[in-house]
Amino acid sequence: MNNDADVYLAIAAVIVFKAAIIFGGAAIARHKGRSAVGWGLGCLFFNWLALLLIIILPKVAKQSPLTIGVSPPAYDVGLWAERLKNDPAVAACAAKLQPYGERYVAHLAAAAQAGESVPDLAVLTEDLLAKAKIDAEATSQAAGFSDAELSAATWYKTSRGAIVAALRDGRALARLGGELKLFASVVDYRDWSNDREAWQQIEKPA
Repeated sequence: MNNDADVYLAIAAVIVFKAAIIFGGAAIARHKGRSAVGWGLGCLFFNWLALLLIIILPKVAKQSPLTIGVSPPAYDVGLWAERLKNDPAVAACAAKLQPYGERYVAHLAAAAQAGESVPDLAVLTEDLLAKAKIDAEATSQAAGFSDAELSAATWYKTSRGAIVAALRDGRALARLGGELKLFASVVDYRDWSNDREAWQQIEKPA
């Protein structure tokens, strides 16, 4: 009888030990920006070998996405006009962004007046241009929703005055002034607008 109890205790100890390796490896992987599920399975099959490997591996570097707020940053219009007049390289950067709206040019102007070098401004211009194209595509997609889809959405008014519809499929449609933009989710819109404040739920606007 005692032998059976010893066997059960041994089995329980092995299970607990194995679970500690699996969950420990998964937790370390998540902390390092790697797949918790993948490394958990790795620890299940390879035990200490996988655990030691994930401990040794460095964190995955995450590139911060370019965030552009709803309100463009402030800059000195007179100084910016003078800079465009006297610096062809910066003027060329501004010309690329101009077709997409003042908001993107304002970010370039603010960066220029903050002392960014011309090469850095060129890199920023490409980032802004990529973001502007994504925004323009989202705006064109936003026009394709039916009245039924919009009526089924949950509508909010943000503290900044924007109108946001949480659609049934999880996406979000934001009305920013006279412009509509489509986002992957409400969270995506909050990240884009850097808005963490509470919203007021409202009826669907006319």
